[in-house]
Parts: sequence; structure tokens; C-alpha cells
Amino acid sequence: VSFPFGFSPAAMHAIVDPEGEVATSRAAAHYNICMGLSSYSTKSIEEVKAAGGSNPYGIQICFHKDRTRTLNVIRRAEGESEICPNFDAVFDLFRFAAAGYKALFLSVDIPVLGLRLNEYRNSFTLPEGLSWPNFQQTSDPLTESDYADLDYDADFTWEDSLAWLREHTKMEIWLKGSTLWAA
Repeated sequence: VSFPFGFSPAAMHAIVDPEGEVATSRAAAHYNICMGLSSYSTKSIEEVKAAGGSNPYGIQICFHKDRTRTLNVIRRAEGESEICPNFDAVFDLFRFAAAGYKALFLSVDIPVLGLRLNEYRNSFTLPEGLSWPNFQQTSDPLTESDYADLDYDADFTWEDSLAWLREHTKMEIWLKGSTLWAA
């Protein structure tokens, strides 16, 4: 990389620009800087990587109660989609484009989602036509029951989490966020 900084994972870029994280990816590649992708991006892991070519990428993950959701994000970032055999032709087009994500950014500060008062007061939802494609098992939009599966696992421990990640990925594991020391 040409600069020792990069884009940190941030969700839902397509709220601001229709190209969303794909545009951010092109900018990162143009300046040869790293990009961290939020698992809550509005563009798929594969689309974002394809837009940046050989530029270095990391994927941000959280532990969900349904670990297959977390594992699916990891496998897709590594370039494998076999864990989701239901992906249709749209996602198959990007199947191998994701190969090459270098690191997992494990969010350590959100085992329980904080109270986001502005989102609550404004009844925030994703605008029509946007979704979180990295959690979809098919190209169909997420259903209400799918959102329940995205609940964070508040019971994960460091020992269990790191062992589980080491078992399921060859990518580097980086910590994102801050947390208090647990005795």
C-alpha cells in the first residue's frame, strides 16, 4: 500500500451514494490504500472486492447467535460460497472475486447493540431497495425471521471466539473497537 492508513469498516454507504461501498472500493484502489468492509455493507463482499482488484481488503465481522451467518461472511471473504449452496446465478457471477480478503476485523465492542437513540426516534430502517447482501442466503431480500438470526451473541468469550475463528479461517484476525478488561 502507498499510505499506512485505510478505510475503516462503515455500514450502509449506499444510503449516501447509489454505488455505495463499490465506489469506496474504487477510491481505495485508485490511491492504493487498504479498505475494511462492514459486514453490514449495502454491496456484497464480492462486488466490493471485484471493484478494487488486487487492493488489500479486510472484512468486519460480529458473532451472531446463528454462527452460520458469521461463517458465511468468512467463507465468502475467502472466496468460497459452498456454505450457501442456495446462491443463485447472480451471486455465482461473483463467486471467486472475493478471494483475497486478507484479514477479519472482529468487532469487540458490540456483543450487545447499543441504544442508538437517533435511529430509534426516527424509526430507522434501510431505504427501499437496499439490503445487507452479505447476510442473505439467497438473492431474495432478508425476511423478518432472518433479522432475528442476526442478533449478536452476547455470551461469546475470548477463548471460545478466537479458537472458533482460528478453526474457520486462514485470514489474519484483527480486533476492531474497544472493550473493557475482563478479570
